[in-house]
Amino acid sequence: MAWKALLPAEALAKFTASEVTLLQGVQGSTAGLANSLTVVINEWVATLNAANYPVVLNSNQVPDQLRRHIVAAAIWAWLRDFPKLAIFKTDDRKNAASDAEKVLEKIAARTYGAIESPYGTDQTTANWNSLQKVVGRMSPIPPAQQQLQQVPNPIYVNPNAPSDTVPSNSPGMPQIPVGFQAFPAPGKVALMWDTVNVATSYNLYRALATGQEALFVSGITGTNYVDNGLTNGTTYYYKLTSVNSAGESQPTVELQATPLATELP
Repeated sequence: MAWKALLPAEALAKFTASEVTLLQGVQGSTAGLANSLTVVINEWVATLNAANYPVVLNSNQVPDQLRRHIVAAAIWAWLRDFPKLAIFKTDDRKNAASDAEKVLEKIAARTYGAIESPYGTDQTTANWNSLQKVVGRMSPIPPAQQQLQQVPNPIYVNPNAPSDTVPSNSPGMPQIPVGFQAFPAPGKVALMWDTVNVATSYNLYRALATGQEALFVSGITGTNYVDNGLTNGTTYYYKLTSVNSAGESQPTVELQATPLATELP
């Protein structure tokens, strides 16, 4: 489990091929779905934040265990705004949205249980992923007796969550690189970024289509890289992460660059 960006394509994938064909014939429908997803993501992250769960506040990132609920809520909210698509208001989608609403209410009341936290956002003992906190949120037993209780709903516990404490010699997870810039030139793209504290290297991801970046170069120790041998007129897409012994950061926002046959003036 992890916190990763939730993109409109994931919501669109919930529709059949014939439904997608219909959507494409309704002006503004796919853009409306993307907007609804952004609004719902912001609502859920704000609720998590208000309930004191550790969160990521950028790049449309959500925890894996909530993705299907957020998508269901976004689709249903979007369908309310597009009466021409009433045929899509199936019982399954209505029920999924209802389930999502119940989950959001539990999160707001801090009774949902453990949700994986982005590494580095919650480094105190007895954090939201700990047995102590799970029991404390999900059981009415007084705190003094909680150590005698078993977790009532173990499915809510994230087995892959970071431990309650961080080793004293850990540098902590590096932050997402900032200042990431791309400068196209004939047959190449020069990439530059700012130094990230505690990062020991950087990984560069590249693709020929937006959102499809795969690892391209790892272990870059400086704060710049020149991608040579590119095809002029072709658009390349890039993301960057920082790395150290504790792991790899989340990626930067996607950059795109198109090498040209001649230098720009």
